[in-house]
Amino acid sequence: GTILVGAAYAARPGEVDDPLISLSYLKTGTAFKHVILNDGEKIEIAPGEEFILLDGGIKLECVGDFQAYDITRGKSSNNPGDVDKNHLVIFLGNSEVSIFAKGEAECLVRGVVIE
Repeated sequence: GTILVGAAYAARPGEVDDPLISLSYLKTGTAFKHVILNDGEKIEIAPGEEFILLDGGIKLECVGDFQAYDITRGKSSNNPGDVDKNHLVIFLGNSEVSIFAKGEAECLVRGVVIE
């Protein structure tokens, strides 16, 4: 009988053939945007985007149902009114989440921000 021995080709991390991360993801979604909001100002964040409140206060609103997944705490909540400072939160749902500043607020957002 014939025995065939072969080695599977594995791309090195970061090379063009590495399927774990696409170049479009690296170009569009890796950097956090630093946002400062004055009292009453608002931004909207698309579902699935990441958010960190650095300082100040905010109020969350969404016309549909949404979940706020607090990655730092390891918990989720339905339709919360606010988030804890310095916690990484991902918002999931069927529409954008509006973030209103209560006083001045400083935050980081990774993904689509509608100002």
